[in-house]
Amino acid sequence: SHKDSGTGLYNKKGFSEAAQREVLRFDRYGNTFSVMLLEVQPGRDMSRGKNEELLRHTAEWSGKILKDSFRKLDLLGRWGETGFIVLLPETNLSGCIKAAKKIRHIFETETLAVGRKTYKVRLNIGIEEFRGSLEDTIRNLSNYIGIAGRSKAGSIVCSKGIYE
Repeated sequence: SHKDSGTGLYNKKGFSEAAQREVLRFDRYGNTFSVMLLEVQPGRDMSRGKNEELLRHTAEWSGKILKDSFRKLDLLGRWGETGFIVLLPETNLSGCIKAAKKIRHIFETETLAVGRKTYKVRLNIGIEEFRGSLEDTIRNLSNYIGIAGRSKAGSIVCSKGIYE
């Protein structure tokens, strides 16, 4: 299967295969694209018991927001328990920064409702314009997510710096 059962987005295998097609377009035609890695961190009130059902709801809720917020041609995948990856075709770093700010704003204004309780989440974002290796790009994005996690909530990290 190429889809994540909880969110309906690509799983890692499905995303990697779809992204390889975009890499081929980059290699042949030089088509620009960017990749965004997002980590949705449960708020302090959520992580006390590390409630698996709450994490599942967080992933499903986040996946729906992402699906509703990105263009139809963008590739979205689940990348870990509450992590997501997005490939934005025909998008340079500047356009990716704009998209990341839009997503950050949506997550800042929305609240996760589970039963009668509502929760806030922290969103960490790493972005990178593709330069030739998907593995290197994803490695850089993972590093950026680590930096974002140690920075102010909602930080967007890329090779050019941190956007708060």
